[in-house]
Amino acid sequence: MQIHEHFVTNLKKIQLRNPGLIKGPFGIGAMIAFTPFDGDPKKVSEFSHTLFDAGVIAFIAGTKPTRIRFLVPAGVVTTQDIDKVCDIIEQTLKK
Repeated sequence: MQIHEHFVTNLKKIQLRNPGLIKGPFGIGAMIAFTPFDGDPKKVSEFSHTLFDAGVIAFIAGTKPTRIRFLVPAGVVTTQDIDKVCDIIEQTLKK
């Protein structure tokens, strides 16, 4: 739950700094998701590819809305890893 809470807190901070770019976060435990760009499937797909190019593995989930989903490897991930991923998410959102 500590990993979940840390990820959720970071995503909420991103949401506050960038109103309207993401909704959420959603999920429980190590399964965390958020909705960027109002869930537009094309934009979310492009966003996930850009995240991958930046070194972040994320999945696309759903169609109305389309979301970005993470299946966090809770046994090995650190809060510093989550911080770095969230930095990349925010930088990518602003592109």
